[in-house]
Amino acid sequence: MSPLTKPFPGEKLPWYYKFFFGLGDFLGGGSFVLIGVYYTIFLTDVVYLGFIFITLNMVIAKVWDAITDPLMGILSDKTKSRWGRRRVYFIIAILPVAISFFLMWLPLKVGENQENQIGIFIYFLVTHLFFRTVFTMVMIPFNAIIPELTTDYDERSSISGYRGVFSIFSSLLSAALPGLIVAKFTDAGTGHAVMAGIFGLFYALPFISSFFFSYERPEYQRSKPLPFWESFKESSRNRSFLYLLGLYIFAFVAFDILMATFLYFLKYYLGRESMGSALLGTLLFVEMIFLPVYIVIANRTSKKTSMTIGLIIWGVAMSTAWFFPADIPNTFLYAYAFVVGMGTSAVAILPWAMLPDISDVDELMTGKRREGVYAGFFTFIRKISSGLALAAIPLCLGFADYDGKLDVQGEEAVKMIRILFSIVPILFIIVTVYFTTKFPLNSHTHAVCMNEIRRRKGDDYDDMGLSEEEKERILTALTGSPDRWKGKA
Repeated sequence: MSPLTKPFPGEKLPWYYKFFFGLGDFLGGGSFVLIGVYYTIFLTDVVYLGFIFITLNMVIAKVWDAITDPLMGILSDKTKSRWGRRRVYFIIAILPVAISFFLMWLPLKVGENQENQIGIFIYFLVTHLFFRTVFTMVMIPFNAIIPELTTDYDERSSISGYRGVFSIFSSLLSAALPGLIVAKFTDAGTGHAVMAGIFGLFYALPFISSFFFSYERPEYQRSKPLPFWESFKESSRNRSFLYLLGLYIFAFVAFDILMATFLYFLKYYLGRESMGSALLGTLLFVEMIFLPVYIVIANRTSKKTSMTIGLIIWGVAMSTAWFFPADIPNTFLYAYAFVVGMGTSAVAILPWAMLPDISDVDELMTGKRREGVYAGFFTFIRKISSGLALAAIPLCLGFADYDGKLDVQGEEAVKMIRILFSIVPILFIIVTVYFTTKFPLNSHTHAVCMNEIRRRKGDDYDDMGLSEEEKERILTALTGSPDRWKGKA
């Protein structure tokens, strides 16, 4: 396939195109889950790194993301190559993805006298930053290219559905298999290294498929990018984007905290660490099979309605966790994982289904196509929120006198684990519901936006029978102010 080609007739992509493109989200979905579930406990219980150093690792990584993510978005918009401005990074990143992920899990250990604590900290910080840089280099172009594949509102949901299936399938394997792989080895450090080698290849190789089953539009590449600070300013003035950021941040912080404390909750409160892989596998498998349900609901109602339904289901399930007795039957734990998976399925797919439409609102405001900028900021927000959440967890555990070398934790540590696992995610879910109900984009308002863009370009458009007042009300709701969309070319 040539690097630049015309869109498919009617803006409808064949199923196999969406299928093979979506494989690239093995990295985007799975690596976050694997790191979220296993990395902190790997550093505390295998490496024996101190809580302060673990927190510094997470915080510095977030500062690094704050620099690299927006810059990569702008770089992606400006890149010129024989393979386009996005797809070239799919090929460049394959080997670095595999190597950087493997290096994060080498079994170095802090000595009994803590004499090598700083050296170990520096090693895991550098390898963590290496992986995050490579992740940024490939995932921002991967997210940014979606609006170029089709301009159809529902077809973008379909692409996100395919991506979501592979993302959650990868998450399922990334949650369930690492523990099983590590358990095959008498030395946990060796087990983690082998696991990392396997998953590094699993995350890297699918980008070959994504490269061959994607394309870029020449007309989108003719748009001259805005300067960095102007890009940031314009993005922060886009009301639709701000509401999407709000729901995205709080939903995924809740999910990240749930994932990061899951094994702690099972091991130290319920005393059933061996069930971790099975329960996480159940949760993520249910997530995957409910994806088509939320896509159907989104296409028949709206994406925000579908998202709200999932959030309510998830919130109700989470509200029960605080009341679990330590001897709760295993059957109830599987039922809990099932219902949580039903709810989080919406969170896994719908924010990414909403993002491509944001670029159209931005074109209405600026007259330019800046998918890379929005993908950069979106990915940055995802990683910054995840990192801060993961950094807060070891701090909270440290304040509660958690000791990773103990098989049984004290009462305060167990109580802190229960609070982090159950109560904290509920608070974030409540805020997510608020932002979701405020999100202004749906199929109707998106169509109004696209027709206004076509009208300005002199292309065929449909006034949809709307009065000027109705159109202005809708476009103002999308952008935040009449001044933000009127008069743009």
